[in-house]
Amino acid sequence: MKASAMEIFTFGKVAPQAIDLEELVIGAALIESHVYLEVSDIISAKCFYKESHQLIWSAIAELDRLVQPIDLMTVTEKLRNRNELDLVGGAYVLSEITSRIATVANVRSHAAIVYEKYIGRQIIEKGTKIVTAAYDSTTDLMQLSEKSVVDFQSIISDIPTNNLTTDSDLMDETQVFIDKVFNKEIPAGLKTAIYSIDSMLGGLRNGELIIMAARPSMGKSSLMVQIALNLQDQDYPTAIYSYEMSKDQLMHKILANKCEVDSECITNGTLNRTDYDKIKAFKRNPTPIYISDKSISVDALFNQCLKLKGKIKCLFVDYLQLITVNSDVVRSMGMNREQQVGYISKTLKRIAKEVNIPVVALAQLSRTAATESSKIPELHHLRESGSIEQDADVVLFPHRPEYYGQMTDENGDDTTGLCLIACKKNRNGKTFLAKTKFINKYSMFTDLEQSNYQYLQHLTPINNYTNEEPF
Repeated sequence: MKASAMEIFTFGKVAPQAIDLEELVIGAALIESHVYLEVSDIISAKCFYKESHQLIWSAIAELDRLVQPIDLMTVTEKLRNRNELDLVGGAYVLSEITSRIATVANVRSHAAIVYEKYIGRQIIEKGTKIVTAAYDSTTDLMQLSEKSVVDFQSIISDIPTNNLTTDSDLMDETQVFIDKVFNKEIPAGLKTAIYSIDSMLGGLRNGELIIMAARPSMGKSSLMVQIALNLQDQDYPTAIYSYEMSKDQLMHKILANKCEVDSECITNGTLNRTDYDKIKAFKRNPTPIYISDKSISVDALFNQCLKLKGKIKCLFVDYLQLITVNSDVVRSMGMNREQQVGYISKTLKRIAKEVNIPVVALAQLSRTAATESSKIPELHHLRESGSIEQDADVVLFPHRPEYYGQMTDENGDDTTGLCLIACKKNRNGKTFLAKTKFINKYSMFTDLEQSNYQYLQHLTPINNYTNEEPF
């Protein structure tokens, strides 16, 4: 293998490496399908010293992401499809690596040593660059010192930690949580302030992915705005990433809701004096709703949300199928559209878990949802990927009977303004059908039986979140 700047340094020494152990780890993964999962929390492709080993491990990782079997034949075929089989020495080299494996018993220990060598190379590489720059008289040493801290922090943050916790420790944490909920110190979940939903869901819980899916004109964006505003009224800061509406359009919905003026009149510039005065008199809530209408990739969204950790209590995304995957990721993994949507839904779930907030993602339904007799959607109507259903903790389907000309329900009651919220998946509870009132011109949702604002009076605001800009 041709040496790179990372591998040979002016100190006259070869960079830290463990080629034999790299082959043992790769060989173990090729003969035992469970090995990759056992060591994937320790090493990735970049940790291998030999470029050919990096390519092989990258192919193994891709097969795992695509939920495909990992063995000698599938990895060989994956490398062939990526035009990388010759670069690793051909199928013969892969076969030779597997033939040397007697046992996989110590594979985690081997992987840990491979990782340590990688960390050593990283320290040498970054340290060498710092030393070289420090000798350069044109270098701004203050900027160099700041960059040095960032560089070495990146090494530290990359070191895997033990993510296992004993049941005893978890029991202590869980008991503390239960005590606080029981004593009304904290809510079990964030209240949407729509009682018919909260009474069944118990609120939006941290770590959960909530999908709100519907055909166009069902009011899902308005429901999202309503929940965000209700959380704001409880002093919970949130963030909305709007891939469909611009910031201006989103603000029109917010003003229409809070001021109870017709959103069309705001958009068309046809406000009367009374509604104009309502908007002018509107008092801003100091608790922020952070809004972005940039069409960033789901990978960039993940990174931004990590920066928002501790600054927001809930994330809203409108809507899932408009989010993109980084083009390099798509190309390297050969993703089709269904796989991309699956990757997006899994990343949204990761955000929920790692930022420890509820993530509410809007989604479109397939056209077949509008052609069936009941019109109320089912899980199989989720557009483009069954992965959305699998990754979601809760799936809600807003449905307006009057939109489809159903002006009375089965009991003969008027359906004007009625919006049914059908919960078709609830990982931690029962499914249900909630009845809400949708005032379209105000982009407003309330309860049919009980005033939304009366219910809000019983919710306890918690004022311990920063209003500083997150970026």
